[in-house]
Amino acid sequence: MEYWIENEHLKVGSIEKGAELSSIVYKKTGREFLWQAGELWKRKSPILFPVVGNCKDGQLIVDGKAYPMTSHGFARDLDFEMIKKDVTSVTYRLTENEYTLKMYPFQFEFYVTYTLIGHSLDVNFEVVNRSERDLYFSAGGHTAFLCNEREGENFTDFYLEFEQPENAGRYFKRKLLSDQPEEYLKDTKILKLTPELFAQDALIFKDLVSDCVTLKNVNDGAEVKVTFKGFPVLIIWSKGDGFVCIEPCEGCDDAESFAGDITQKEKMVRLAPGETYDKSFQYRIHG
Repeated sequence: MEYWIENEHLKVGSIEKGAELSSIVYKKTGREFLWQAGELWKRKSPILFPVVGNCKDGQLIVDGKAYPMTSHGFARDLDFEMIKKDVTSVTYRLTENEYTLKMYPFQFEFYVTYTLIGHSLDVNFEVVNRSERDLYFSAGGHTAFLCNEREGENFTDFYLEFEQPENAGRYFKRKLLSDQPEEYLKDTKILKLTPELFAQDALIFKDLVSDCVTLKNVNDGAEVKVTFKGFPVLIIWSKGDGFVCIEPCEGCDDAESFAGDITQKEKMVRLAPGETYDKSFQYRIHG
C-alpha cells in the first residue's frame, strides 16, 4: 500500500515494501524529483540494512558461523509495517522473523520515519537491539533523483556541488572495495555528471569534509540538497543516465583484503543490549 504525506511545499509517497519512497513532488511546479524506476534501474529509493554493499564471499560471519547475506541487506525486499502516520510524517517498522534469522541471527527493531519540515524531507533511522548480546549493523539510504526527465534535458545538464572544497580520495568497487583510495577530488566543490563518471561503478567517499552536497540543474536552478552530517560514508552512483543516487551511509562494502567477522567489518554500528541508534539525513527540494 502507498502512503502519502504533504505540507505546503512537498508531497511525498512511500510504500510498505522496503519502506521505500515512491514519489517526491515539489507542489508549486508539480515536478517529480524521484526516479520512477524503469528498465535502466528497477528500484527508486531502497533502504540499506543490516549491511551496506557487498559482504566478502556473500556472507556474514557471526560467532564463527557463516550466514548468507545479499548486497545491501534484506530490508529493501521485505514488507515493513506502517505503524504511525499523520499529515506530514509516516513511520515504518521491521523486526526479525524466521526469514531474517537465517541470514542475521539478531533480534532487532528497525524504524524508518519520513517527516516533512518546510522544503525538506527528513529520513530517520532508529534501530533497537532486542538481543541479549551486542548488535552489529550498517544502514543507509539509496535514493535516486531524476536527472533528465524533461524534453531537451541531458544527464550532463546536472552537477553536484559540495558544501566545502574537497580533497577526497575515491574508493573503487570491484564487487568488493579497494583497500586504498585513489586521488579524485582535488580542491574542488564541483562534480559534473557524465556517463563516463560511473564507468567503474559507484563513487565511494569516506573522508569528505562537507556535511552536504547539492544536485543542481543548469537549465532552471532546480536542486536537491542532501545533508548527511554524522554519516561517515557517501556513495554516489548512477547507470550513467536518467538518475543519480546520493547515498548517506553508516557502513560500506567489505574491502578486498577483509578476512574478519561481523565485529570487524568497517564502520559497523555496535549496540549493546537494549540500546537504540537514532540518526537522520535530509533532502531539501527546490524547483
